[in-house]
Amino acid sequence: MGMPVTLHVVDDEADERWLDDVYQDFATLDEIFSPFRPESAVSQINRGDLREADAGQLVRQAINLCRVYEQATEGYFSGWVGGTLHPVGLVKGWGMERGAP
Repeated sequence: MGMPVTLHVVDDEADERWLDDVYQDFATLDEIFSPFRPESAVSQINRGDLREADAGQLVRQAINLCRVYEQATEGYFSGWVGGTLHPVGLVKGWGMERGAP
């Protein structure tokens, strides 16, 4: 995701596999949503090689969330930059939320 991430676990009995799962989810989100990876769904959408409707449930969910937050903030937040899909701001926070138990 282009940023350092530190996980703080407060449960002494937490299963260490959970950490692996969280980091794997971060990697998956990066593979799907990075506008800097040519093979990502976002890059394919921006090139016109993939329709939003065909991009998978996570992509459709993120796009819908971007639209909700854009409307809620009266445009101060947007998942689009210069007319292209760029949901990085949403996905970073969303990834953190997905990793929280």
